[in-house]
Amino acid sequence: MTDAEMLALCAKAMGWRCFREKRGEYSLCVTMAPGEREPWLGARNPQPDRYTTVSLREAVSIGFYGRGLPNPLRDDEQAMALVKHFGLVCDPQHDGQDFASDPGWEVSHPSLPEGYLAINPSLNRAIVECVASMAAASTRNDRT
Repeated sequence: MTDAEMLALCAKAMGWRCFREKRGEYSLCVTMAPGEREPWLGARNPQPDRYTTVSLREAVSIGFYGRGLPNPLRDDEQAMALVKHFGLVCDPQHDGQDFASDPGWEVSHPSLPEGYLAINPSLNRAIVECVASMAAASTRNDRT
């Protein structure tokens, strides 16, 4: 799974939405975080017919106007928001030596099977991998 796919799954799991905004001959996507109002409501002359909901995956391929999707791979605050939102468990992993010389992180959800376990030297990446695998499984289960 690519970084972009994992980030899109994390954003979807957190409740982010994307809209394609038609601007003359071209379109761009705008994002809406949970609790925010629809993007056309902030305009002086609201035109909701210019906006259509698109999947996060499609939005990544179109491109964004203003801010894009959250990036918990690089933003510690966003990564910790995922930990709190999903109740993840983050355990330092090492072979008994000094943690600083052999760091690693195991991230899991306490009530899910081991398939939702992520191990990575980067804590943020382990968090994103765990949430992405949970979101991907949820998407697969929704289709069946």
